Amino acid sequence: MTLIDVETLKQNRTLENIEYEDYSDEDLELLLTNKTNELIGYTNLPINATNHKTIIRRYNGSMVELDYYPVDSITSLKIGDKEFTDDDYVLDQELGILYFELPVSGMLVCDYVSQLSDEFITNKVNPLLIDMIAYTLKDKFSGNGAITSMKEGDVSVNYDKDSSLGNLILSRINNLKSYYSIRIRML
Repeated sequence: MTLIDVETLKQNRTLENIEYEDYSDEDLELLLTNKTNELIGYTNLPINATNHKTIIRRYNGSMVELDYYPVDSITSLKIGDKEFTDDDYVLDQELGILYFELPVSGMLVCDYVSQLSDEFITNKVNPLLIDMIAYTLKDKFSGNGAITSMKEGDVSVNYDKDSSLGNLILSRINNLKSYYSIRIRML
């Protein structure tokens, strides 16, 4: 997994005037962990590898939709008395779907690991974490948004509040919520 670390964080200066050297590595590590957990809580994304088990008592079919996705790997898969290997099915990792060549039936027990791809974490999660941490550390956040108008006489400046970093972070979090989710089955 390629989640950002403290050294990489120190090299990224998203907002001006943030001195990461003013904070100990332990404090930054704790902040990074807290922001990662906060992001997981907001989005329910499987940023950290998570073990899951799917049990279907009377399975009969040629396709299984696993509850949590994307799927990093299948640890074990058993249907009835048969133990399945990678050669017995095709896994769509992104959607968490197992495809069998022929229909199978019996009690299905699947142990698997769900986690986002390294590419997704590098391109979507890490930049968002950097911005969340920078926004938290900025004492007097001066980025109120993009300047939409300015007046010289009596000095007047108007900001577009929708483009402030806080609102942009919230918008990106909301976009991440729609990427992946859990499947819910009716009993």
